[in-house]
Amino acid sequence: MYSSAESVRLTLNGTVVGSRPGADHIFTWPVRLRPGKNTITAESLIAGKRHADTVIWVLDA
Repeated sequence: MYSSAESVRLTLNGTVVGSRPGADHIFTWPVRLRPGKNTITAESLIAGKRHADTVIWVLDA
């Protein structure tokens, strides 16, 4: 993902995957989606304000 934040925290299906700093504002995590509905949320602080974005992917198995 891309973000202007210095670090981003990722959650997958309600479980924290981790927080990472990003090189050139690019953030990546190795994740494995489960069959069915998967909810991914990225959260960060920018200028003291919380920003979040959520996406739902459905994986057909």
